[in-house]
Amino acid sequence: MPELPAFSKYCDAGTDAAQADDAAMEAKSCEPRGDCIPNEPDGFEPPQPFWIGPHDKAKLFCPDDVGSFGSLAYADLQPVTASCPACVCGPIEGTCSPRPGQIQIRAGSCAEAQTPTVDFGAPAGWDGSCTSAGALPAGAECPPGSGIPCAQSVYASALPDPVEGCKPEPVPVPKATADAPWWGQVALSCSASPPAPAWTCEAADTTCQWKLPPGYRHCARREGVHACVEGSPYAERFVVYPYDAIKDSRGCSPCECKASGGACYGSFRVYEDEACSVPLIVQPKDSIQHSCDPVTPPGGPIGSKEITDLQYAPGKCQPSGGAAFGTVELDDARAVTWCCMAETKAPDL
Repeated sequence: MPELPAFSKYCDAGTDAAQADDAAMEAKSCEPRGDCIPNEPDGFEPPQPFWIGPHDKAKLFCPDDVGSFGSLAYADLQPVTASCPACVCGPIEGTCSPRPGQIQIRAGSCAEAQTPTVDFGAPAGWDGSCTSAGALPAGAECPPGSGIPCAQSVYASALPDPVEGCKPEPVPVPKATADAPWWGQVALSCSASPPAPAWTCEAADTTCQWKLPPGYRHCARREGVHACVEGSPYAERFVVYPYDAIKDSRGCSPCECKASGGACYGSFRVYEDEACSVPLIVQPKDSIQHSCDPVTPPGGPIGSKEITDLQYAPGKCQPSGGAAFGTVELDDARAVTWCCMAETKAPDL
């Protein structure tokens, strides 16, 4: 029976063949399916496939022959301003006081500037109802014993100005859905899938990566805002941000409203008796000017008074405020810098 070859001989033969194949593979150039690209500049991460373009043409997924998904980022923040709605005031409201600053019984006609007077003012907190405070009997003389009747005219200063006001109507604040900042460009990075490990590059300081489809670039990444390294082939810089890396300080100043121009009106009534039943003087009264009315006959009794039909006439309510302020700024603390080689172009046909 012939002697069988030693098993180790075949094993050794197979190993030698495999090693020969490996050696052949190691000699295989990165091209034509791959590209030998320069290693990253100092301070940057190894190069990755990168695409950037307008948001309406954004690429959201990495092609299989480029690599797996890396990240999405954004650039070219579009300018926006705060737009504030006009301030609007609600209805004007006001109250009137029936108590004039002065009510005097005068020992002279309304035309006389200097004449003795008797205080006929109303009590504190007067609500305009009938009061006999300051009543003067018939025949009273001013000064006493002078023979000059005290009650020749009745003077009343204007009613107090109304206490009036108005409040801003609630208005909508600009909504983010209506005037939110938006990005003009979208950036897609891919985690590079290395070609076969036996593919090599002859030049030192180069790395073999798959050829990129048109529109992609080989780019090196670095956190923050940085300049690209001078003299590096990774010379074109793109600074990108997460979607929400925005500092929005815009707002609208509070709305305010100021009422003015209102007036108070009523009827000023003076009576001979203390029960407001025998009229002596009935005159319109307002908060605009004083009044003076003669007493006929002079020297008669002045017994009581009241102010009736008190009404508030609204003025105008002027709005203010609602001014835009603030800005929209990039949050550079969250920026990422990509320094890139030239974009891969489609071949001319």
